[in-house]
Amino acid sequence: MIALSERPRIIVSACLLGNLVRFNGNHSRDKFIIRLQDFVNFDTTCPEVEAGMGIPREPIRIVDDGTTKVLGVQTSKDYTSVLTEFTSRKISNLQKEEIDGFIMKQKSPSCGIFSVKNYLPNGHPHGRRAGIFGEKLVEEFSNPPIEEEGRLNDPVLREVFLRGVYAHHRLRMLFKEEPSARQIVEFHSKEKLLLLAH
Repeated sequence: MIALSERPRIIVSACLLGNLVRFNGNHSRDKFIIRLQDFVNFDTTCPEVEAGMGIPREPIRIVDDGTTKVLGVQTSKDYTSVLTEFTSRKISNLQKEEIDGFIMKQKSPSCGIFSVKNYLPNGHPHGRRAGIFGEKLVEEFSNPPIEEEGRLNDPVLREVFLRGVYAHHRLRMLFKEEPSARQIVEFHSKEKLLLLAH
């Protein structure tokens, strides 16, 4: 087992580690992510809970009528400002931290990266997009790899993600001290293509 201080740090959607934070009070525990705990340090987030939306809560969806809104599925209550204000604060705080990767819940209107349904005002789905929090992660974090848990079932995507996490971690560790020019050149020679892949 790798010492805690030497492990990469990954921010993960809390439901994926088995936390009961889903809108219905359940979790979405993921076996691969549970196994990964022996090799990385996880910190969890659930934007909807942290924004004060509670457990259980009304499910939400993203509706696009020319502007992006986050609305309750049953009541059409507007949660846009609650979620976007939280997202801005959380992203600002995360930018001050040392993070080597993100694993977000697929299809989540808050956390999803690629697979979130976008709805028209009439309730019909219209394409896919990132969630509110997921979209800002991608905009603000260009270096650490960001992925959805469902895509990590693909062995190739999983390997690319983990290689990126560990390369980012090694780079971060290198610059914790004052590296020599030689150390930087050596690192660059070994890791250049891997880091550029993200």
